Amino acid sequence: MSRARNLADLLDANGDVASGALDNVPPSNDASALTTGTLPVDRVPYVGRRNLIINGAMQVAQRGTSATHTNGQNAYKTIDRWKVEVAGNSNITLTNTQESDAPTGFKYSNKLAVTTAGGTPSGTSYVGWMYAIEGYDVEALGYGNSDAKSITLSLWAKSNKTTNSFSVGFRNQISGNNINWYQTIDLSAANTWEYITVTIDPYTAAALLNAGTSSAGVQLHIKTETSLGTSAESTWETGNFLGSPDMEGTAWGTSTSNYLQITGVQLEVGSVATPFEHRSYGEELALCERYYRERTGGVSKPTTGGFSCMTTEFSHNTEGMRVVPSYVKVQNGGGSAVVKQYGHYFNISNYGMSNAGHDYFLIQFDAEL
Repeated sequence: MSRARNLADLLDANGDVASGALDNVPPSNDASALTTGTLPVDRVPYVGRRNLIINGAMQVAQRGTSATHTNGQNAYKTIDRWKVEVAGNSNITLTNTQESDAPTGFKYSNKLAVTTAGGTPSGTSYVGWMYAIEGYDVEALGYGNSDAKSITLSLWAKSNKTTNSFSVGFRNQISGNNINWYQTIDLSAANTWEYITVTIDPYTAAALLNAGTSSAGVQLHIKTETSLGTSAESTWETGNFLGSPDMEGTAWGTSTSNYLQITGVQLEVGSVATPFEHRSYGEELALCERYYRERTGGVSKPTTGGFSCMTTEFSHNTEGMRVVPSYVKVQNGGGSAVVKQYGHYFNISNYGMSNAGHDYFLIQFDAEL
């Protein structure tokens, strides 16, 4: 209690705590709070570790802040953890950028914009973002049990398009099968940041894969070809579906005026969207580095050879990565495969990685002027 009271003021005639007697409990007429043990949203203590999404505020961009995506490119190129999908014959070119345009309380957003408009899409094509969730992070959902939990996705979105702006989806990996849930989002006003919340029903039929691989995914798509659209909104369906029915064959990519921006993406257990969980930049970066890690700076030392030709190596600590690193790219700021040593740029050959593990790897290569 925040202030002293007489005992007589705390109890009613039956000896029960009187309604409103305590500052830290809901009033007795809040039936849902009394029967379920939950508090109204405005009374929830917003503690950390609610958000299942890493880098939902779009702060971390280790690979860069701008990239181009064309047909057939499903790739991580910019903002960490957010894969841009331009699959199949989408007949479209997009730019994906980290923008310093965001609603109050955020600094950055993630933007997809049409830079080369295409004709009518064909084949099994789809366009948008995909966020993969590691199996270890979804065990609390309890999928496959009768008491599986609802989840709520919330985000800020902005687009020039209002009708059929994009589709929100949740895609489960269950014993090799895809279980999908999609809903179309219509924005109220063009070119205006809007807060969106979507509650996704629990899935009780089967459990998610709960290892260190991708077990589920959030998908935000601006176009899906007809064969990839679900037959109904806001319901679980089994199959290779990648969007809601209203996004089937949409002509989203036919104008270079079209764009979509998102930020403040949060996925949490329960049927209520709570305020976005802000983590420190250092913590968010560390979480991202479980999946991708970039080292900047020069190599450690030349091991053999003279000034014009040498064997060079460097090591890197990668503690906490999800899998053993399998690919490392050595380049200068311009993107070419060279390394700077003694004030000169050397061309790289005989490149290789050794002693790779979850927490360490060694790179060796020959460098020649």
